[in-house]
Amino acid sequence: MEHHTVRIGGGEEPAQQDALIVQSPAQGLQRLRLSKKYIEVAPAPILHLHRHQDGYIAFATERDGDDWRDLVAIRAGELENWFPLFRDQLLKDAYVGINADWRLSSYGEHGDSYGYPRHRTDHLRYINAAYVDIDYHKLGLDAGTVIGRVINLQDSGILPHASMIVKSGRGLWLLWLVHDLNAPEQSPGAFPEKLDLYGRIQQAIIERLLPLGADLAARDACRHIRLPGSLHSESEKTVEWWIQGANESGYVYTLNELAERLRATPVHRHGREIIAHNPAKRRGWVALNARRLRDFNTLRALRAGFSEGCRNNAAKIYCWLLRANGMVYDAYGLTDYMGKECHPSLSKSEVKAAFQYSKKMRRMKDQTISDWLNVTAAESELLEGFPPAGRLPLAPARVPIASIRQTVAARRAAIQAILAEVGYVPTVRAMSGLIQAKGFRGNPRTVLTDYKSLGVMSDRTMEARAKSRQRFFNVTPS
Repeated sequence: MEHHTVRIGGGEEPAQQDALIVQSPAQGLQRLRLSKKYIEVAPAPILHLHRHQDGYIAFATERDGDDWRDLVAIRAGELENWFPLFRDQLLKDAYVGINADWRLSSYGEHGDSYGYPRHRTDHLRYINAAYVDIDYHKLGLDAGTVIGRVINLQDSGILPHASMIVKSGRGLWLLWLVHDLNAPEQSPGAFPEKLDLYGRIQQAIIERLLPLGADLAARDACRHIRLPGSLHSESEKTVEWWIQGANESGYVYTLNELAERLRATPVHRHGREIIAHNPAKRRGWVALNARRLRDFNTLRALRAGFSEGCRNNAAKIYCWLLRANGMVYDAYGLTDYMGKECHPSLSKSEVKAAFQYSKKMRRMKDQTISDWLNVTAAESELLEGFPPAGRLPLAPARVPIASIRQTVAARRAAIQAILAEVGYVPTVRAMSGLIQAKGFRGNPRTVLTDYKSLGVMSDRTMEARAKSRQRFFNVTPS
């Protein structure tokens, strides 16, 4: 494939006539026209991204490279009214959420028009765009080369035409705006099945752009992007948003259209599994298992399938969670479907083994689940309850069978010695206490097994059995 090089022009031209000039050995001079460019901190570019009225738009700032501060979230329908109140705080190292939130963590001074953000995957209301963060500088590339290669991918159909190109200062972002199937002027709702599909779209985009420096960690639905017109303090460059397309709206897709073009397969979901994503009126173990299933599916969407090292553990946990959420009869089929998404896919025998193992599983701690799935700290921040994976405890050493047999023989010899000493057969509970006093481990159940092996029986047991036989045969003792 030929590689284009790009010169970014339009320094003195009006914004709407700004263009990319592409040099190609085969095609000569080719112009890719941008319909609009945003270079000011203002509501207009934000509303171009957030095409809704009742969702909340999250803003944040960063200081000294690692001091992240959530600033405010403003309802989209009132952004133009309240944005000037916070504009001065958004002139340097400022960010805006790509997707919209459902509600606030707390109200501001003027009611629910703005307040402190609650920007989490499980609290999103609208999906506005798929995206990719290309850190080309880490590979020693320049913006012109990267944009030229992106154009090659677009022209060949490997990559859908990006709706927005963002020069973030040191890197490049591409965004694909999405709209609701039934309302083309509005973003689609962030329902669980759409978030699952969104995760697969993100994975497909990253896979196509990895050679250009795509950030593997930037795939979650609650990501922020630098605000146009704000200053990137490290590079001392102003952030620019460019709209690509035939008109000012740029290219816009439905999630299904993007998935089809990127060959990102939607996830099959059981009805009860979808219900588990609605935590309303759930309590106790029901709420816990529903929340764990939501976390598992979120992690599954983030990774677009589990990789070698935790595939089998994921199958066991998923099957167990499905059973715990009432999907007993469908657990095997859904686990088999999930196994096909893994990298590499799970075989039929591996899925069957996981299904059988899940029947023995009872309760697990969140930490144990995280350890089995190798949950990272970054992933944990996007989940409701799973903590980052810690160090797995060492498995207890297996005791040799010969040693176990010696212990059992010694314990039974001690029981025979006690029987000879007391002259009668104590109850299993009493004998349990006697052998523990001699340094042996043994609960009443263990003692009962030993009694049966030795052919002895306590007086209480003999009386109970005699009464049982009497009732069964209806025999009066002489």
